[in-house]
Amino acid sequence: MTVFALLLSAAAAASPLATRTWSAEALPVGATLVAGGAGEGKASVRVVNHGPGPLRATLAVFRRPALSAPTWSVRGRVRTEGVAGQGFLEMWSTFPDGSSFFSRTLSPEGPMRSLEGTQRWRDFTLPFQSEPGHPAPVELTVNIFLPGAGTVEVGPLELHRHDSPASLFSIAGGWFTGSQAGAVGGIAGSLLGLLGAAIGWLSARGRARAFVLGALGVVLACGVAALAAAAFGALAGQPREVWLSLAAIGLVSALVPALTLRSTAARYRDLELRRMRAIDA
Repeated sequence: MTVFALLLSAAAAASPLATRTWSAEALPVGATLVAGGAGEGKASVRVVNHGPGPLRATLAVFRRPALSAPTWSVRGRVRTEGVAGQGFLEMWSTFPDGSSFFSRTLSPEGPMRSLEGTQRWRDFTLPFQSEPGHPAPVELTVNIFLPGAGTVEVGPLELHRHDSPASLFSIAGGWFTGSQAGAVGGIAGSLLGLLGAAIGWLSARGRARAFVLGALGVVLACGVAALAAAAFGALAGQPREVWLSLAAIGLVSALVPALTLRSTAARYRDLELRRMRAIDA
């Protein structure tokens, strides 16, 4: 059941409204193309600030985005090399009345982490939450800012529409969000604890043999399925948080029944033999 809940959450993940990929014919001003730089055959763009002064460059402009919900984000992957100071990615949302508001990656960690030093490829999110009923933006502009020397590479950009603010920081490209994984993991842990207590109480008294052994078998099957999903997710390039959460749930769900199923069945057999001996006596 844990696996099915996670997969249902995964099915809710929305496809991007628009994707900006990079090619030699469509490059930001001053940027260079890195074929396959973002992995999985996807090109990236490299922006270099030779310093010592700051550099601001426009990566992409989404004009007239089809946004019907008041919450949206631009996502992608980024890496840095020797960035001096605190750089950032930013998104300006411009509305029909001419007003503009920005989102910037200035956090110390997470998908809104700033651009500093040398960072391996990671996911980033530029989120925005408008007022309900407010007109949709007419333009979204994605920039990069480097205060000093350094190099930044950015993979393809994806524009996402969100039905609720809670999904703004879902794992970019992931089957489900970190909060969904945490909630399902907490529920699964509680249920497994309650089920384990019930199984221990029933098996110690020799009651509900079919239910106890059947429940252990179902939990074991769900654990194996979760481990298989984790392996598939890792091979399919899912974010680390996704397949690791599946692997953790799968290990617990599979390991506990695997260690107790045989001994529990043997306990029922022993209790049954004792009853038979008592009747014969």
